[in-house]
Amino acid sequence: MSISMLSMSESLSSNRNLGAYPTSHRAMAISSITSPPFSSASLSDKKHSEYRHIGSLLEHSPPPSLGASSPDSASNSSTGSPSPISLHERRQRNKAASAKYRQKKNQQHGEMRSIISHLTEENALLSRQVEELKRENQMVRATCDQLRGKIVASKMLKRMMKAENDEPIRTKKRRNNSQLLDDGASVGYPSDNDSI
Repeated sequence: MSISMLSMSESLSSNRNLGAYPTSHRAMAISSITSPPFSSASLSDKKHSEYRHIGSLLEHSPPPSLGASSPDSASNSSTGSPSPISLHERRQRNKAASAKYRQKKNQQHGEMRSIISHLTEENALLSRQVEELKRENQMVRATCDQLRGKIVASKMLKRMMKAENDEPIRTKKRRNNSQLLDDGASVGYPSDNDSI
């Protein structure tokens, strides 16, 4: 009994793919379902009537097309996944998405433009400050050069003044020394002529 049920389920599962085969093969498959797999006196009339009922259902059902799926998978796909989107609705969604993308891009471009203008103004301000600092630096260097010249000149002047001040003292000392020498001879130091 279990063997006949197995052969029946195998023939049913193979019958689903009958759309790819010629009709002569389908007739063979249908006749194998309607007739019992093996003739036995132990099968009851009830089993024969079930087989005949299945065979008549298969004969009256339309042949499956090549691209269509089985009714079970069609019902599963209709309940499990949403219905396909229409072309108009898809275009509307694409338009909305592209408009949103353009708006976002325009917003980003606007932000970038404002940042660029701010940085340009800041750059111009910094450039002006650099030019002012360069001019100020040149003025400070010129002032430093003038002061350095004045300091060098004052040091040289002091040296010259000191040298001039020291010159009369040296000459005085020389004069005093020479006078002392002259005075010493007259004060009483014996000369060579006196000793004779």
